[in-house]
Amino acid sequence: MRYVTKELAQKIVGRTMEIIDCNINVMNEKGVIIGSGDKKRMDQIHEGALMVLKSGSSYEITQQQADSLRGAKPGVNLPIFFNGEIVGVVGLTGLPDQIRNYGKLVRMAAEMIFQEMILIEEIQWDERLKEEVVHQLLQQEEPLDSLFFERANRFNINLYLPRMALIIKAENRHEVMKVVKKYIANNDLYAMLPDGVVLLKSIEAGSASSYAEQLEKAASCV
Repeated sequence: MRYVTKELAQKIVGRTMEIIDCNINVMNEKGVIIGSGDKKRMDQIHEGALMVLKSGSSYEITQQQADSLRGAKPGVNLPIFFNGEIVGVVGLTGLPDQIRNYGKLVRMAAEMIFQEMILIEEIQWDERLKEEVVHQLLQQEEPLDSLFFERANRFNINLYLPRMALIIKAENRHEVMKVVKKYIANNDLYAMLPDGVVLLKSIEAGSASSYAEQLEKAASCV
């Protein structure tokens, strides 16, 4: 189960406070404030968030209630959902009657940011798995196992296409990788090496030598 992290919590706070004129707090699955426009409240237990986590629904705190709750101020607190599970709590500081209408908008923004993070993580994970396929193709120290072919099939990699290996030596591998990705065709494969980038260029996509010249010029500008 994935939960809201400190980094993501602060991103939610930053984005929402640009459009909502009140302090925003984000609490984790334990009710601890991990993101806030008020730095003094960081790492405190938020009783209102604990109420949300316990009930699974929104919880409002009046001024009178805030005086008797630990780490709480008047406001509204709402669960952040992902796939039907609570992954955190977002709170808006202020009198409930004045900020109640903003609560759902802030929660929606928080959930969208969380989903965005999950999508990015999944894309990055897929990239790593595809690179692992390339590394196994290059090394082949042992017979390729069933897991290798399962991964290749998952990413629709045609292992029987003729390919030319192009190796680009570079200190700044990540910048070179950005350039490589601009030139790849559907059947091309690539991966980072300790001292550069390797590209398995599908010969059927065009002239590999011409492509190598274009790539070399582009990479030299990095």
